[in-house]
Parts: sequence; C-alpha cells; structure tokens
Amino acid sequence: EQFVQENGKKLMIVLSFSRKSVADALSGTPLFDQTFLDWLQDKEYPVIDLRNAFKTDYATSNTDINSYLDRFYNGHHTPWGNFFFAWTIKNQICNWLSPKPLPYL
Repeated sequence: EQFVQENGKKLMIVLSFSRKSVADALSGTPLFDQTFLDWLQDKEYPVIDLRNAFKTDYATSNTDINSYLDRFYNGHHTPWGNFFFAWTIKNQICNWLSPKPLPYL
C-alpha cells in the first residue's frame, strides 16, 4: 500500500485458487483465508475473488464438484480455465482503467 501511494499507482487484487481451494469453497467448507478477506473489505482498492465466479457458475451446473472442475483444471488451468479467468475479470478491469481501452468506450 505504501508503494502504491508513494508512486501514484493503482492496486487491484485478483485472488485465484487451486482446484482444491475452489472445490472446498463450492462444497461450503469455511474459507482458509477468511481473516484476509475480512481485512480486505476495508480497503479502497478492488478485489476480485474468483471463487465467487466459480460459485455463480457452479449454481447453474447439474454435476458433482469434481466433474465440474475437470473442465477448468488439469494440474493447472486448462484452456477453458484460462478463458474463464479472463472472462471473469475482463469487465472489472476495463471499468477500473482510466482511460478505458478503445473498444470499451
């Protein structure tokens, strides 16, 4: 935060997780980083937690968690997982940028 302030920078935090962490979140297991998330709530910079996107998408699924996550992970992100990541953060990043990229004006 000090570096950001001293150098006139902007900060956005994107929280991306392993398959296990996403599976835990989808199954309702308490989040291992809840105290960190609580701390981030008082900050003025944007935070994107990809678990929220997975929860929203999974709610439309009719399969079990592991079968659902096979599409996104194979030890790391699959091509579909990379697309999902990019699509999830695209609008928030474009809205945050100033000036906006030409296609988003």
